[in-house]
Amino acid sequence: MIDFSSLDLSGWLILLTSYPVLWMTSGILVVHIGSYIKGNEGNTVDQQYGRAGKVVGKCENFLVLTFVFAGEFTALAVIFAAEGVISLEYPDTHYPAYFLSGTLVNFSYSIAVAMLTVAAIRFGQDAISLIQSCV
Repeated sequence: MIDFSSLDLSGWLILLTSYPVLWMTSGILVVHIGSYIKGNEGNTVDQQYGRAGKVVGKCENFLVLTFVFAGEFTALAVIFAAEGVISLEYPDTHYPAYFLSGTLVNFSYSIAVAMLTVAAIRFGQDAISLIQSCV
């Protein structure tokens, strides 16, 4: 959890930069893992679900980062459970596994980016405090 009231300019820059960094990099990882799961090791994703999955994934990235930063971990569980239930409604027998694996990869990566961001902000604040105490 981040104490937003104690963030300085560098903390806000790190926090706000994490959103576009995650949005630009998560799709690459999910596509590669999804292609591996489907058995086509190239960079292709089934067009039937590709665009919808991309939109859901980007929304998922935003929500995961925001909820981790706010310390709302219960909300993460609710989103994950809802996506699991929705994936079971598709008639394609392979799609639920594909959908859930994409969700797991995207959630895990989003949480990792959020934790690295929190660590970078805390490290920055600790470093500034240390420098100020030495001066």
